Amino acid sequence: MIVPRLERGNRIGALTWALFFMAVGAPPSAFATNVALTLMPPDSAVASGSEVTLDLIALNPAPNEIPFMVGASLAGRLATASGSWSVELRATHAAPTSVAAGSFAVCHYIVVIPREASGRAVIEVEVKPGGVAPLRAVLEVEPETTPVRQPSATPLAQLGSSTRAIDAVMNRTFAGRLAPNDPIYFIYGGGKNAAAKFQFSFNYRLATFSWGADGHERALNLQLGYTQRSLWDIDAHSSPFYDTSYMPELSVEALATVPEKSSSWFTWIGVRSGVLHESNGQVGDDSRSLNIFYVRPMFALGPLDSWHLGVGPDFWTYITSLDENKDLKNYRGYGRLRMIFGKTNGPSLLFAGWAGQHFEHVTYQLDLTYPLRTKLLDFESFLLVQYFDGYGESLRAYDKKSQTLRVGLELLR
Repeated sequence: MIVPRLERGNRIGALTWALFFMAVGAPPSAFATNVALTLMPPDSAVASGSEVTLDLIALNPAPNEIPFMVGASLAGRLATASGSWSVELRATHAAPTSVAAGSFAVCHYIVVIPREASGRAVIEVEVKPGGVAPLRAVLEVEPETTPVRQPSATPLAQLGSSTRAIDAVMNRTFAGRLAPNDPIYFIYGGGKNAAAKFQFSFNYRLATFSWGADGHERALNLQLGYTQRSLWDIDAHSSPFYDTSYMPELSVEALATVPEKSSSWFTWIGVRSGVLHESNGQVGDDSRSLNIFYVRPMFALGPLDSWHLGVGPDFWTYITSLDENKDLKNYRGYGRLRMIFGKTNGPSLLFAGWAGQHFEHVTYQLDLTYPLRTKLLDFESFLLVQYFDGYGESLRAYDKKSQTLRVGLELLR
Protein backbone atom coordinates (compact mmCIF):
# COMPACT_ATOMS: atom_id res chain seq x y z
CA MET A 1 0.00 0.00 0.00
CA ILE A 2 1.35 3.45 -0.93
CA VAL A 3 0.98 5.93 1.94
CA PRO A 4 1.54 9.66 1.35
CA ARG A 5 4.10 11.35 3.57
CA LEU A 6 2.47 13.07 6.54
CA GLU A 7 3.85 15.72 8.87
CA ARG A 8 2.82 15.30 12.54
CA GLY A 9 -0.38 17.25 13.17
CA ASN A 10 -1.75 17.07 9.60
CA ARG A 11 -5.36 15.95 9.22
CA ILE A 12 -5.93 12.53 7.64
CA GLY A 13 -8.35 12.46 4.72
CA ALA A 14 -11.94 11.43 5.29
CA LEU A 15 -11.61 8.49 2.90
CA THR A 16 -8.65 7.06 4.84
CA TRP A 17 -10.54 7.31 8.13
CA ALA A 18 -13.59 5.67 6.53
CA LEU A 19 -11.47 2.70 5.46
CA PHE A 20 -9.95 2.58 8.96
CA PHE A 21 -13.31 2.41 10.71
CA MET A 22 -14.56 -0.19 8.24
CA ALA A 23 -11.57 -2.34 9.21
CA VAL A 24 -12.09 -1.69 12.93
CA GLY A 25 -15.80 -2.30 12.73
CA ALA A 26 -16.68 0.70 14.94
CA PRO A 27 -17.92 4.26 14.30
CA PRO A 28 -15.74 7.28 15.16
CA SER A 29 -17.73 7.92 18.31
CA ALA A 30 -16.43 4.66 19.73
CA PHE A 31 -13.08 6.40 20.27
CA ALA A 32 -14.44 9.72 21.42
CA THR A 33 -12.57 9.59 24.73
CA ASN A 34 -9.46 7.68 23.82
CA VAL A 35 -6.74 7.36 21.22
CA ALA A 36 -6.01 4.29 19.08
CA LEU A 37 -2.60 2.84 19.91
CA THR A 38 -0.24 0.69 17.85
CA LEU A 39 3.20 -0.69 18.71
CA MET A 40 5.49 -0.83 15.66
CA PRO A 41 8.59 -3.10 15.62
CA PRO A 42 11.70 -2.59 13.44
CA ASP A 43 11.40 -3.45 9.76
CA SER A 44 14.23 -6.01 9.85
CA ALA A 45 15.61 -8.70 12.14
CA VAL A 46 17.34 -7.65 15.36
CA ALA A 47 20.18 -9.23 17.29
CA SER A 48 19.86 -10.72 20.75
CA GLY A 49 21.52 -8.51 23.35
CA SER A 50 21.05 -5.36 21.25
CA GLU A 51 19.04 -2.21 21.85
CA VAL A 52 15.97 -1.94 19.65
CA THR A 53 13.76 1.05 18.91
CA LEU A 54 10.00 0.52 19.03
CA ASP A 55 7.49 3.17 17.94
CA LEU A 56 4.31 3.76 19.95
CA ILE A 57 1.84 5.45 17.59
CA ALA A 58 -1.25 7.24 18.93
CA LEU A 59 -4.04 8.25 16.55
CA ASN A 60 -6.97 10.52 17.36
CA PRO A 61 -9.93 10.09 14.97
CA ALA A 62 -12.18 12.26 17.15
CA PRO A 63 -13.17 15.82 16.18
CA ASN A 64 -11.61 17.22 19.33
CA GLU A 65 -8.17 17.20 20.98
CA ILE A 66 -7.64 14.30 23.41
CA PRO A 67 -5.21 14.29 26.38
CA PHE A 68 -2.52 11.64 26.03
CA MET A 69 -0.33 10.61 28.95
CA VAL A 70 2.20 7.82 28.62
CA GLY A 71 5.06 6.94 30.93
CA ALA A 72 8.75 7.49 30.33
CA SER A 73 9.19 3.75 30.93
CA LEU A 74 6.81 0.87 30.20
CA ALA A 75 6.86 -2.68 31.53
CA GLY A 76 6.68 -5.47 28.99
CA ARG A 77 7.31 -9.14 28.38
CA LEU A 78 9.14 -10.73 25.46
CA ALA A 79 8.37 -14.39 24.66
CA THR A 80 9.83 -16.90 22.21
CA ALA A 81 9.46 -20.64 21.76
CA SER A 82 12.36 -21.16 24.19
CA GLY A 83 11.33 -18.82 27.03
CA SER A 84 9.96 -15.47 28.15
CA TRP A 85 11.55 -12.46 29.89
CA SER A 86 10.42 -9.25 31.55
CA VAL A 87 11.70 -6.19 29.68
CA GLU A 88 11.55 -2.42 30.17
CA LEU A 89 10.87 0.13 27.42
CA ARG A 90 12.55 3.52 27.97
CA ALA A 91 11.40 6.63 26.13
CA THR A 92 14.03 8.42 24.02
CA HIS A 93 12.31 11.80 24.34
CA ALA A 94 9.42 13.46 26.14
CA ALA A 95 6.05 12.28 24.90
CA PRO A 96 3.31 14.72 23.83
CA THR A 97 0.61 15.44 26.40
CA SER A 98 -2.23 15.47 23.86
CA VAL A 99 -3.10 14.47 20.31
CA ALA A 100 -4.86 17.00 18.08
CA ALA A 101 -8.15 16.18 16.36
CA GLY A 102 -7.66 13.98 13.29
CA SER A 103 -3.94 13.73 13.99
CA PHE A 104 -1.38 11.33 15.43
CA ALA A 105 1.81 11.31 17.48
CA VAL A 106 4.82 8.99 17.66
CA CYS A 107 6.74 8.08 20.83
CA HIS A 108 10.07 6.25 20.50
CA TYR A 109 11.10 3.63 23.08
CA ILE A 110 14.33 1.67 23.53
CA VAL A 111 14.25 -1.95 24.73
CA VAL A 112 17.16 -4.36 25.27
CA ILE A 113 16.59 -7.80 23.72
CA PRO A 114 17.64 -10.59 26.13
CA ARG A 115 20.77 -12.40 25.01
CA GLU A 116 19.03 -15.78 25.45
CA ALA A 117 16.24 -14.90 23.00
CA SER A 118 16.25 -16.11 19.39
CA GLY A 119 13.76 -16.80 16.63
CA ARG A 120 10.31 -15.28 16.35
CA ALA A 121 9.46 -13.26 19.45
CA VAL A 122 6.30 -11.53 20.66
CA ILE A 123 6.66 -8.46 22.85
CA GLU A 124 3.63 -7.44 24.93
CA VAL A 125 3.41 -4.04 26.60
CA GLU A 126 0.90 -2.66 29.08
CA VAL A 127 -0.08 0.91 28.14
CA LYS A 128 -2.93 2.33 30.18
CA PRO A 129 -3.68 5.94 29.32
CA GLY A 130 -7.33 4.96 29.07
CA GLY A 131 -7.53 1.34 30.12
CA VAL A 132 -6.65 -0.17 26.73
CA ALA A 133 -5.72 -3.79 26.13
CA PRO A 134 -2.04 -4.83 26.01
CA LEU A 135 -0.18 -3.96 22.82
CA ARG A 136 1.74 -6.65 20.96
CA ALA A 137 4.39 -6.65 18.24
CA VAL A 138 6.37 -9.43 16.53
CA LEU A 139 10.18 -9.36 16.23
CA GLU A 140 12.57 -11.65 14.41
CA VAL A 141 15.55 -12.14 16.75
CA GLU A 142 18.84 -13.48 15.40
CA PRO A 143 21.53 -15.00 17.66
CA GLU A 144 24.08 -12.42 18.75
CA THR A 145 27.00 -12.15 16.33
CA THR A 146 27.75 -8.53 15.55
CA PRO A 147 25.69 -5.67 16.97
CA VAL A 148 22.74 -4.61 14.86
CA ARG A 149 22.84 -0.83 14.53
CA GLN A 150 19.49 0.78 15.21
CA PRO A 151 18.78 4.12 13.55
CA SER A 152 18.88 7.10 15.87
CA ALA A 153 15.73 9.07 16.54
CA THR A 154 16.60 11.91 14.15
CA PRO A 155 13.87 14.13 12.69
CA LEU A 156 14.16 12.15 9.43
CA ALA A 157 13.65 8.85 11.27
CA GLN A 158 10.69 10.33 13.13
CA LEU A 159 9.17 11.41 9.84
CA GLY A 160 9.68 7.90 8.44
CA SER A 161 7.91 6.46 11.46
CA SER A 162 5.02 8.86 10.97
CA THR A 163 4.46 7.76 7.39
CA ARG A 164 3.81 4.22 8.66
CA ALA A 165 1.01 5.34 10.97
CA ILE A 166 -1.90 4.24 8.77
CA ASP A 167 -0.19 0.94 7.91
CA ALA A 168 0.29 0.43 11.64
CA VAL A 169 -3.41 0.86 12.34
CA MET A 170 -4.34 -1.59 9.59
CA ASN A 171 -1.82 -4.07 11.02
CA ARG A 172 -3.35 -3.80 14.50
CA THR A 173 -6.99 -3.90 13.44
CA PHE A 174 -6.82 -6.33 10.53
CA ALA A 175 -3.51 -8.04 9.69
CA GLY A 176 -2.52 -8.05 13.36
CA ARG A 177 -5.64 -10.10 14.15
CA LEU A 178 -5.26 -12.69 11.39
CA ALA A 179 -3.64 -16.01 12.27
CA PRO A 180 -3.26 -19.46 10.68
CA ASN A 181 -5.93 -22.08 11.30
CA ASP A 182 -5.58 -25.30 9.32
CA PRO A 183 -2.78 -25.80 6.72
CA ILE A 184 -2.74 -23.83 3.45
CA TYR A 185 -1.58 -25.83 0.42
CA PHE A 186 -1.97 -26.75 -3.26
CA ILE A 187 -1.19 -30.33 -4.31
CA TYR A 188 -1.61 -32.45 -7.44
CA GLY A 189 -1.78 -36.20 -8.01
CA GLY A 190 -3.75 -39.06 -9.43
CA GLY A 191 -7.11 -38.65 -7.73
CA LYS A 192 -10.07 -39.83 -9.79
CA ASN A 193 -12.20 -36.80 -10.74
CA ALA A 194 -10.01 -34.71 -8.45
CA ALA A 195 -6.36 -34.61 -9.47
CA ALA A 196 -5.78 -31.28 -7.72
CA LYS A 197 -6.60 -30.41 -4.14
CA PHE A 198 -6.12 -27.12 -2.36
CA GLN A 199 -7.05 -25.56 0.96
CA PHE A 200 -6.82 -22.17 2.61
CA SER A 201 -7.72 -21.40 6.19
CA PHE A 202 -7.42 -18.56 8.70
CA ASN A 203 -8.63 -17.21 12.04
CA TYR A 204 -9.66 -13.65 12.82
CA ARG A 205 -9.38 -12.69 16.50
CA LEU A 206 -12.54 -10.85 17.50
CA ALA A 207 -11.63 -10.23 21.14
CA THR A 208 -9.15 -11.22 23.86
CA PHE A 209 -10.04 -11.60 27.53
CA SER A 210 -7.02 -11.67 29.86
CA TRP A 211 -6.55 -11.98 33.59
CA GLY A 212 -3.93 -13.03 36.17
CA ALA A 213 -0.88 -11.51 37.84
CA ASP A 214 2.30 -10.57 36.02
CA GLY A 215 4.12 -13.72 34.92
CA HIS A 216 0.99 -15.83 35.38
CA GLU A 217 -1.29 -14.22 32.84
CA ARG A 218 -4.14 -16.14 31.21
CA ALA A 219 -5.92 -15.19 28.02
CA LEU A 220 -9.01 -16.37 26.16
CA ASN A 221 -9.39 -15.55 22.46
CA LEU A 222 -12.75 -15.32 20.71
CA GLN A 223 -12.13 -16.14 17.04
CA LEU A 224 -13.97 -16.26 13.75
CA GLY A 225 -12.47 -18.94 11.49
CA TYR A 226 -12.92 -19.97 7.89
CA THR A 227 -11.57 -22.95 5.94
CA GLN A 228 -12.22 -23.87 2.33
CA ARG A 229 -11.06 -27.13 0.76
CA SER A 230 -11.60 -27.95 -2.92
CA LEU A 231 -11.13 -31.00 -5.11
CA TRP A 232 -10.45 -29.86 -8.66
CA ASP A 233 -10.78 -32.05 -11.75
CA ILE A 234 -8.06 -30.00 -13.37
CA ASP A 235 -7.26 -32.61 -16.06
CA ALA A 236 -10.81 -32.76 -17.44
CA HIS A 237 -12.29 -30.63 -20.21
CA SER A 238 -12.95 -27.09 -18.89
CA SER A 239 -11.34 -28.15 -15.55
CA PRO A 240 -14.48 -28.23 -13.36
CA PHE A 241 -14.42 -28.38 -9.58
CA TYR A 242 -15.54 -31.78 -8.30
CA ASP A 243 -16.52 -30.59 -4.82
CA THR A 244 -15.79 -27.79 -2.34
CA SER A 245 -16.32 -27.74 1.43
CA TYR A 246 -17.05 -24.37 3.04
CA MET A 247 -16.31 -24.37 6.78
CA PRO A 248 -16.97 -21.20 8.82
CA GLU A 249 -16.63 -21.53 12.59
CA LEU A 250 -16.81 -19.56 15.83
CA SER A 251 -14.40 -20.70 18.54
CA VAL A 252 -12.81 -19.81 21.84
CA GLU A 253 -9.16 -20.72 22.44
CA ALA A 254 -7.20 -20.66 25.68
CA LEU A 255 -3.46 -21.01 25.06
CA ALA A 256 -0.90 -21.58 27.78
CA THR A 257 1.93 -19.09 28.25
CA VAL A 258 5.25 -19.90 26.60
CA PRO A 259 7.23 -22.04 29.07
CA GLU A 260 10.43 -20.68 30.60
CA LYS A 261 12.22 -23.84 29.48
CA SER A 262 11.45 -25.99 26.46
CA SER A 263 13.26 -29.16 27.56
CA SER A 264 10.27 -30.63 29.40
CA TRP A 265 8.93 -33.96 28.14
CA PHE A 266 5.35 -32.67 28.42
CA THR A 267 4.06 -29.21 27.43
CA TRP A 268 0.44 -28.18 27.72
CA ILE A 269 -0.40 -25.96 24.73
CA GLY A 270 -4.05 -25.15 25.34
CA VAL A 271 -7.62 -26.03 24.45
CA ARG A 272 -9.98 -24.89 21.73
CA SER A 273 -13.74 -25.29 21.46
CA GLY A 274 -16.31 -24.04 19.00
CA VAL A 275 -19.18 -24.50 16.61
CA LEU A 276 -18.38 -25.39 12.98
CA HIS A 277 -20.64 -25.49 9.94
CA GLU A 278 -19.65 -27.47 6.85
CA SER A 279 -21.49 -27.59 3.54
CA ASN A 280 -20.64 -28.03 -0.12
CA GLY A 281 -22.94 -25.39 -1.58
CA GLN A 282 -24.78 -27.86 -3.82
CA VAL A 283 -28.49 -28.44 -4.36
CA GLY A 284 -30.53 -31.58 -4.88
CA ASP A 285 -28.96 -35.02 -4.46
CA ASP A 286 -25.42 -33.61 -4.20
CA SER A 287 -26.25 -31.25 -1.32
CA ARG A 288 -24.40 -31.94 1.95
CA SER A 289 -24.27 -30.01 5.22
CA LEU A 290 -23.62 -30.54 8.92
CA ASN A 291 -23.09 -28.58 12.13
CA ILE A 292 -20.92 -29.76 15.02
CA PHE A 293 -19.77 -28.61 18.43
CA TYR A 294 -16.15 -29.66 19.07
CA VAL A 295 -13.50 -29.61 21.79
CA ARG A 296 -9.77 -29.89 21.01
CA PRO A 297 -7.14 -30.18 23.78
CA MET A 298 -3.54 -29.70 22.59
CA PHE A 299 -0.23 -30.76 24.10
CA ALA A 300 3.31 -31.73 23.07
CA LEU A 301 5.62 -34.56 24.11
CA GLY A 302 9.33 -33.77 23.96
CA PRO A 303 11.38 -30.54 23.89
CA LEU A 304 9.78 -27.84 21.72
CA ASP A 305 13.15 -26.68 20.36
CA SER A 306 14.01 -30.16 19.07
CA TRP A 307 12.16 -33.23 17.81
CA HIS A 308 8.76 -33.50 19.52
CA LEU A 309 5.30 -34.98 19.07
CA GLY A 310 2.31 -32.64 18.99
CA VAL A 311 -1.07 -34.17 19.80
CA GLY A 312 -4.48 -32.61 19.17
CA PRO A 313 -7.50 -34.95 19.38
CA ASP A 314 -10.91 -33.62 18.31
CA PHE A 315 -14.13 -34.67 20.02
CA TRP A 316 -17.42 -33.53 18.49
CA THR A 317 -21.15 -33.99 18.48
CA TYR A 318 -23.71 -33.14 15.81
CA ILE A 319 -25.97 -30.29 16.88
CA THR A 320 -28.48 -30.35 14.02
CA SER A 321 -30.17 -33.10 12.04
CA LEU A 322 -28.44 -34.83 9.14
CA ASP A 323 -31.47 -35.02 6.86
CA GLU A 324 -29.40 -34.73 3.69
CA ASN A 325 -26.90 -37.43 4.72
CA LYS A 326 -28.42 -39.49 7.53
CA ASP A 327 -25.66 -42.12 7.60
CA LEU A 328 -22.75 -39.64 7.71
CA LYS A 329 -22.06 -40.62 11.33
CA ASN A 330 -21.16 -44.10 10.09
CA TYR A 331 -18.21 -42.54 8.21
CA ARG A 332 -17.28 -39.39 10.15
CA GLY A 333 -17.87 -40.73 13.66
CA TYR A 334 -17.50 -38.48 16.70
CA GLY A 335 -13.84 -37.55 16.70
CA ARG A 336 -10.44 -37.46 15.06
CA LEU A 337 -6.88 -37.94 16.24
CA ARG A 338 -4.16 -35.68 14.88
CA MET A 339 -0.49 -36.16 15.72
CA ILE A 340 2.50 -34.39 14.22
CA PHE A 341 6.11 -35.47 14.74
CA GLY A 342 8.91 -33.16 13.72
CA LYS A 343 10.86 -29.99 14.43
CA THR A 344 9.39 -26.48 14.53
CA ASN A 345 11.54 -25.25 11.64
CA GLY A 346 12.32 -28.65 10.13
CA PRO A 347 10.64 -31.65 8.50
CA SER A 348 7.49 -33.11 10.01
CA LEU A 349 5.00 -35.95 9.55
CA LEU A 350 1.32 -35.42 10.33
CA PHE A 351 -1.08 -38.30 10.96
CA ALA A 352 -4.84 -37.69 11.02
CA GLY A 353 -7.16 -40.63 11.58
CA TRP A 354 -10.84 -41.22 12.28
CA ALA A 355 -13.54 -43.89 11.97
CA GLY A 356 -17.32 -44.23 11.90
CA GLN A 357 -19.46 -44.37 15.03
CA HIS A 358 -19.11 -48.16 15.20
CA PHE A 359 -15.34 -47.95 14.58
CA GLU A 360 -15.70 -49.09 11.00
CA HIS A 361 -14.93 -47.27 7.75
CA VAL A 362 -11.45 -46.31 9.02
CA THR A 363 -9.81 -43.32 7.33
CA TYR A 364 -6.35 -41.80 7.68
CA GLN A 365 -4.22 -39.13 6.05
CA LEU A 366 -0.43 -38.65 6.11
CA ASP A 367 1.22 -35.29 5.40
CA LEU A 368 4.99 -35.26 5.01
CA THR A 369 6.42 -31.74 4.82
CA TYR A 370 9.95 -30.45 4.28
CA PRO A 371 11.03 -26.76 4.41
CA LEU A 372 11.92 -25.05 1.13
CA ARG A 373 13.93 -21.83 1.37
CA THR A 374 15.57 -19.65 -1.24
CA LYS A 375 17.22 -16.32 -0.43
CA LEU A 376 17.47 -15.46 -4.14
CA LEU A 377 13.67 -15.25 -4.53
CA ASP A 378 12.97 -14.35 -0.88
CA PHE A 379 10.58 -17.32 -0.79
CA GLU A 380 9.91 -19.82 1.97
CA SER A 381 7.36 -22.66 2.00
CA PHE A 382 7.17 -26.44 2.41
CA LEU A 383 7.24 -29.39 0.05
CA LEU A 384 4.11 -31.43 0.84
CA VAL A 385 3.56 -35.11 0.07
CA GLN A 386 0.03 -36.17 1.09
CA TYR A 387 -1.47 -39.66 1.10
CA PHE A 388 -5.18 -40.17 1.75
CA ASP A 389 -6.76 -43.58 2.35
CA GLY A 390 -10.39 -43.89 3.39
CA TYR A 391 -13.79 -42.29 3.13
CA GLY A 392 -15.05 -38.79 2.62
CA GLU A 393 -12.13 -36.89 1.15
CA SER A 394 -14.95 -34.75 -0.25
CA LEU A 395 -18.25 -34.08 1.52
CA ARG A 396 -20.10 -34.99 -1.66
CA ALA A 397 -18.63 -38.52 -1.64
CA TYR A 398 -18.47 -39.07 2.14
CA ASP A 399 -19.46 -42.74 1.72
CA LYS A 400 -17.00 -43.53 -1.09
CA LYS A 401 -13.53 -44.91 -0.42
CA SER A 402 -10.49 -43.51 -2.22
CA GLN A 403 -6.72 -43.81 -2.12
CA THR A 404 -4.76 -40.85 -3.43
CA LEU A 405 -1.15 -39.63 -3.43
CA ARG A 406 -0.54 -35.96 -4.21
CA VAL A 407 2.52 -33.67 -4.14
CA GLY A 408 2.74 -29.90 -4.04
CA LEU A 409 3.49 -26.80 -1.96
CA GLU A 410 2.28 -25.96 1.54
CA LEU A 411 2.50 -22.30 2.55
CA LEU A 412 1.47 -22.80 6.20
CA ARG A 413 1.32 -26.05 8.16
